Amino acid sequence: MDNYFSSKDILDKAIGTDAYFQIKSILFSLKAADVAEVKHGRWITEICESISKRNRLIEYKVYSCSACGRSNGRVKKRYCPNCGALMKED
Repeated sequence: MDNYFSSKDILDKAIGTDAYFQIKSILFSLKAADVAEVKHGRWITEICESISKRNRLIEYKVYSCSACGRSNGRVKKRYCPNCGALMKED
């Protein structure tokens, strides 16, 4: 698995060293990777009740994202469709 670092963080650590300008030239000669920070969340289950047309009590689960708090209805997906968070398995 590759590790990704911020160029700014590396240069901040290298300030004041003899190799600062060498590190800077190497960093800016490399091709940048297209990466994004992954947001993690989990589905929060809520039990809801309603009454059917035939006057029967129906219980069902509704799932909400722990990262953004928005509901996804009755469907559990791998990613939250509202904020894009990667959902952990329970």
